[in-house]
Amino acid sequence: MNFLGAVGRTARNALRTAEGSEDDKLVAQLLARVADKEQVEDRKEALTQLCETVSRSEQAQLALGSSGFLQLCAIVQYEQADTEMVQGSLEALVLSMARRPRTKGQNPAAINAELFARAHGNVQLVMGLLKAGQQMQNPHIRLHAVRLLAAIAGTGTPRLSEAILTSPQGVATLMDLLNDTEAIRNEALLLMTALATTSSEIQKNAASEGAFQRLFGIVRDEGGADGGIVVQDCMQLLNNLLQDHQGNQLLFREMGYLQSLPAFLKLQGTHAISKQTAANLSCGMLTLHWLIADKKVTSMDTNDLFVAPLLQAGCFEALQMLALPFGGGSPARLRAQALGCLADLVKMSTAAHEKLMSAKVVASRSGAQTMLLHAVLRAALYSDDKDEQHAALALLTAFCQKHAEGQEALAATLLPTTSNPQPGAPRTFGEELMLAWSGRSTTLQVVGRAASISTILLRSSAASKQRFLNLTFQNQVQPDQGSSQAPSVLLMQLCITWLAQTVNAQLAGVRAAPEAPFQLLHMLITWLLDCPPAAMLLASMQGAMSTLTTMARIRVQGKSDLLGEMIAVCLGQCMVATSSQAAPSGGSEMIDLLAEKVGIASYLELVSNLTQRCARSSAISAESPKKEDSSQQASVGEMFMASTGPEFQAAVGRICQQVQEVIIAAFQEPRPNLSVQDMDETGLRQQFTALERQLQQLQRRSHALLLEATSKANIPAAALADSSSQSQHARNHSSDTTQLPVSSKPQADAFRELMQQTAGISNSSRLLSQSIPCLMMLKPPQVGPAPRPDHHGMLSSMPDARVPQLEARAASMERRTAVAEAENSSLQQQLQSLQAQHLALQQRSVSEQTQLKDQLHRSEEKARQAQTSAQQSQTELQALSNAYSDLEAHAFSLEGQLKGTDRSQDRSVEEHIAAAVASMEQEAEETQNDLMVCIGEEQQKVERLSERLQHMGVDVDKLLCEVGDE
Repeated sequence: MNFLGAVGRTARNALRTAEGSEDDKLVAQLLARVADKEQVEDRKEALTQLCETVSRSEQAQLALGSSGFLQLCAIVQYEQADTEMVQGSLEALVLSMARRPRTKGQNPAAINAELFARAHGNVQLVMGLLKAGQQMQNPHIRLHAVRLLAAIAGTGTPRLSEAILTSPQGVATLMDLLNDTEAIRNEALLLMTALATTSSEIQKNAASEGAFQRLFGIVRDEGGADGGIVVQDCMQLLNNLLQDHQGNQLLFREMGYLQSLPAFLKLQGTHAISKQTAANLSCGMLTLHWLIADKKVTSMDTNDLFVAPLLQAGCFEALQMLALPFGGGSPARLRAQALGCLADLVKMSTAAHEKLMSAKVVASRSGAQTMLLHAVLRAALYSDDKDEQHAALALLTAFCQKHAEGQEALAATLLPTTSNPQPGAPRTFGEELMLAWSGRSTTLQVVGRAASISTILLRSSAASKQRFLNLTFQNQVQPDQGSSQAPSVLLMQLCITWLAQTVNAQLAGVRAAPEAPFQLLHMLITWLLDCPPAAMLLASMQGAMSTLTTMARIRVQGKSDLLGEMIAVCLGQCMVATSSQAAPSGGSEMIDLLAEKVGIASYLELVSNLTQRCARSSAISAESPKKEDSSQQASVGEMFMASTGPEFQAAVGRICQQVQEVIIAAFQEPRPNLSVQDMDETGLRQQFTALERQLQQLQRRSHALLLEATSKANIPAAALADSSSQSQHARNHSSDTTQLPVSSKPQADAFRELMQQTAGISNSSRLLSQSIPCLMMLKPPQVGPAPRPDHHGMLSSMPDARVPQLEARAASMERRTAVAEAENSSLQQQLQSLQAQHLALQQRSVSEQTQLKDQLHRSEEKARQAQTSAQQSQTELQALSNAYSDLEAHAFSLEGQLKGTDRSQDRSVEEHIAAAVASMEQEAEETQNDLMVCIGEEQQKVERLSERLQHMGVDVDKLLCEVGDE
């Protein structure tokens, strides 16, 4: 099959290559026909065929981009009289940049757009077709020009924005298109929407060119929120102009358009909301988000500038109708967005908080009204849409956050239940929440959501925590027993019961409520935080500690890590509370329970991992995509922890620190001295109890020493063997303990001391076990009346009845001693391994020091060689300097000689020149004399001729003038 698949792929690639080469040839032929200006009709036909070829082939797109842009732009620039050719050329350019859905490979549209926009004159040419002076031009040409710019902008290239900004009146030209024909206007909306996301300068220039006025005018003409897709395009462009631009937001407010948003969002009538209307309203609520919830500049008073005018214009009422009309008649996505906007308003304004507290909504078509908070609670509890449920929780959080009075007012509605409420009867906020905890239709998902709401009421409120302690449920429906009635139970007992049910469901593979256990644990941790009475109640609750310690071991069995870590925090809160001065022995009992059920090393590992997780979660976004794999619960837990917020994560970190301090203090308790001197019954029991406690302390101290060694060696605690726990998970890590390096000599001494103490306790336990039968045999006879037979006919003798108990406890003591000896042996082996590794590290250190010394010697040798070379170079440089000085002196002497030679030569030249001038002057003078003689002779001849001509009657003066003119 693989061979056939490879053959098929090869054939397909070859076919595509052949088709691509044919497309290249065809595009080249069509461009050659278009260039032939003599065949006019053939040019137009070739242009039409070119458009068809480019529209169906990506290779043709690339071919046209590589060789045809220059030719098509020349047609647009020089042949504008032929509108058909210009329109066809623009259409071909648009098709060459049309985006196609592709999964891999190159994108021809983006490549062609980059090539086209790179030439600055191309964009200027298209912008010239849209100028105001071209209004009398064919509208189809302007339409194709706008489509071409929109196609380029759709690819995301920044060169188009740069070219438009450098073009004279570029943004103003595009904004004028919003007043053009409907087709051009719609294309211009798409173009400006794409451009506004790429450049803040275009955002600013568009707003200053009256974008807000034009957009709201189009929205009004199209029918407001009930309009078509053009309204959606206008609102999207408005959002892009306001997004992350404080100047445009202030301009939007100053121009008075802030009050237009509530009117846009207000529903007209009670008719069903269409899909397009919902999209328009969604864009309008996104505009609200950019105005009131996206302030990166803290100096802006958002409440005074934006929230207060919006509330005065009726924004709260409009959002209220969108969030919960008729009990939720709007689309779920729209309801979720409206609840989110309400949460933003409540966070920013006390007036919005007061409105939420007193607002009522229509709960049904019958006209019955209910409190808005009660409707929000029902959405948070029972909504099938996750976004709506999270938005409702966000609104309740905003209501309780920084408004302690409102939080306590909601908590005051929680009262102990005495009977199940009647179906359909009106209920308060507290009754609805209590019903979610114990109603007949309660599910794991609803319980988890109820826990999240309870967490909101408990957060940072001592009064609410105290009130929750007294909440009881009468005639509760047990989750695992159908509809059988049960006696009154406390809310904390119910939390533990539901937690066990959710964990069992997760183990059984039920994924209906993956967040429920984390939500319940989040509530318990928040409840126990800074509330010792709640922690004492949980610690004293029958079966609660055993249930929690059992669930904490789920992490060891390969399930969710976060689940066991959060349970460990709950147990730690109980440990800290019971370790107070009021109950000094409670902390030790908790530590003993953890050592038996979970293991101290495993428990400390859980606490340490949660501390690190909280540190990491502060940088993780709660909206990160989920990983759909076999570890879905782990990914849900990670997302849940990231969504708890930095305050909860910091509180968990403090709790983990306190837990570690309590455990360290318990390990440092002094060990009482043991003796087996008093062999009476009372002394024996005291010695036996002391020996048991000392063994437990010895086990805890051994784990503490191992944990300290691994922490100083930067080794995770997961590598430790939990030798105090006899469960299977202790054996899973026993092989890793031999890999621990020795951290310091005092720890080795502590290990030796620990082994000596273990041996002493073992001897004491053997002596104690041997003394028990001796004590019973040497016991003096009883003085007094004879014992009376009991109802079975046997004698009731209290000392004799204690013998089996003591013997059983002695046997248990021997088993514990055997366990301690096994731990002692294991620790001794670990110590030997640590010492061996320490020696290996020392040897490695010695070898590294030797290598470093060798490198140092080599470096010193190289330095000496370099110094010698430098000295030689300096000597050679001095010799060169001397030679240069000699050469320079010789050059100066030669230059002096040359100057003297030049002076003598100059004098001889001057003498030759003077002689030549004198001879020339003499020759010129002689020539001048000869010329004067000739002139005199000629003058005499002229005078004689003139006299003869006068005698003959000729006008001599006139004749001389004529001769002079000639």
